[in-house]
Amino acid sequence: VVGSVVASDGLKDGAPSEFEGARARFARLIDDKLYPGGQLAIRVRGREVVRWASGMARGLRDTERVEPVAMRDDTLVPVFSAGKPLVACAIMLLEEQGKLDVEEPLAKHIPGFDAFGKGELTVLDVLTHRSGVLAPELITAPERWIDLAKLRASLAGMQPKYGRGMLAYAPFEYGWLLGAVVESVSSLPFPEFVRQNIALPAKLNDLWFSVPPELRDGIARVYWLGPPRLMVAGCNAAENFEETNNSAAFFDADVPGAGLVTNAATLAASYDLKSPEANGFRARSASLPGRISNRARPNARGGVMDLPGAAGLPRVDQRRTHRVLSLIH
Repeated sequence: VVGSVVASDGLKDGAPSEFEGARARFARLIDDKLYPGGQLAIRVRGREVVRWASGMARGLRDTERVEPVAMRDDTLVPVFSAGKPLVACAIMLLEEQGKLDVEEPLAKHIPGFDAFGKGELTVLDVLTHRSGVLAPELITAPERWIDLAKLRASLAGMQPKYGRGMLAYAPFEYGWLLGAVVESVSSLPFPEFVRQNIALPAKLNDLWFSVPPELRDGIARVYWLGPPRLMVAGCNAAENFEETNNSAAFFDADVPGAGLVTNAATLAASYDLKSPEANGFRARSASLPGRISNRARPNARGGVMDLPGAAGLPRVDQRRTHRVLSLIH
């Protein structure tokens, strides 16, 4: 292992001893080279009790031509879909402010989105991965991510792959569509809205959907150590994974559903925003999370969970799975 344990064993004063077992298990994943490096953060009732890091942040591949760089507990790391709850939080804040109704049509915010019968699709349909709008041809073409106007026009002109109400995970489309809604309502680019209304008020300074160029050299590289083929929502996640997700184009693009860059401590704190003790900030809406997680539309038709490990999942369980997809992943 390259690197060192942060703050001795990573346990904070007063942390229950059982957390040492979690830290030790995490450490074995790195010792056994299942992962090049990693960070672990645990919070209990609004208080951080574990912050730990080990392994390497950069330098695994000879092609990088750099000496290995140790992973620190404050190293910025691309965490991809872990940012989806913050996309939902942005929508929730706008609804709280009376500026948005999640039952209103997406076409109100995305010009031309009513093509191919999509006029009835709502913001809530996207929040619950039930819009049926999937665009693997955009996900696999990172050169098309930069021009948001053209990207949104492409989404608007697409025919849905599934009918409204079908549970179908939308890894990138979720953020592109909801990010467009946030921008339409707030007149701010999505990354700036989150920065001004969530990250800074909550003192989450290391929470970035658009990392400033001066910070990019310190971002941990991401590596693919899995199988050569892993299908997610119609795309092979393994294909060109490192080339795409370590590129300047990736960090220049606005990808709300899969582009969060942060560290474990900040990510854990962002998931803890609902706690009354969480950094002086609290999302106050009590209604929208329940409307997302408990929604069961009359026309809900089971699901197509194109995710690793989801094959053969019973339909009744697939209907429940959307609460994880929408609020956690």
